[in-house]
Amino acid sequence: MNRRDLDFILYEVENVEALCQTERYQHCDRATFDAALDTAHQLAHSHFHQYNAKGDRHPPQYCQETDTLTLLPEHVAAHRAYSDAGFLTTSMDAEVGGSQMPVAVSGAVGLHFSSANAGFSAHFALNVGAAKILQHHGTDEQRAHVLPKLLSGEWCGTMCLSETHAGSSLTDIRTTAHPQPDGTYKIRGNKMWITAAENNFGGTIVHMVLAKLPGAPAGTKGISLFLVPKHALSFSEEGVSLGERNDVRLGGL
Repeated sequence: MNRRDLDFILYEVENVEALCQTERYQHCDRATFDAALDTAHQLAHSHFHQYNAKGDRHPPQYCQETDTLTLLPEHVAAHRAYSDAGFLTTSMDAEVGGSQMPVAVSGAVGLHFSSANAGFSAHFALNVGAAKILQHHGTDEQRAHVLPKLLSGEWCGTMCLSETHAGSSLTDIRTTAHPQPDGTYKIRGNKMWITAAENNFGGTIVHMVLAKLPGAPAGTKGISLFLVPKHALSFSEEGVSLGERNDVRLGGL
């Protein structure tokens, strides 16, 4: 990354400093932005770029017998370092623990990691996407207990959209969701191209699954979105705990 080019775009072309005069970003200044960019540059070099080629030579290994996927130790360390640096919260609202920086700055931060290791860094966007869905549409329990774990990187998020027969054509998805007496849904179907569908980062995985209810309208208007955790979630006053393994399984890499 050429920092001079990046600064030129942010500060001279887009004039992001002007946003610091608005109510939403009044807690920010150029020093805040520069600190985030400097940290991103250092972390992208130390934990992402150096192991880019090694990741190609040693792809993830999945064992069907134990239903476990193993990534390089360097990838696990990179996930933890990125999460601990707070980059999952860069553009999130302050009310949910986010840094609440402008999207332009958040994008510039992310550019360091996608430039250093595009294949591995892509999964972080799924955590942020799942967190934003819960922030705006989740239950009180999900916002209080699941959202923080996504933003801390303790848990991972996915988006399960594409299917084997239709690719990313939403009109043609066949995955179904059938209501159960206890208020849950039994979901049947297959998804493909699911980034971070399985990993060994720890915790659990929160799948956001697109499916259709019985009798739903044809086309995209009949699609619903379901939170399907890798493990059953149990909520209490103390927080959330992981229960039995769900029936979601990885079919292949």
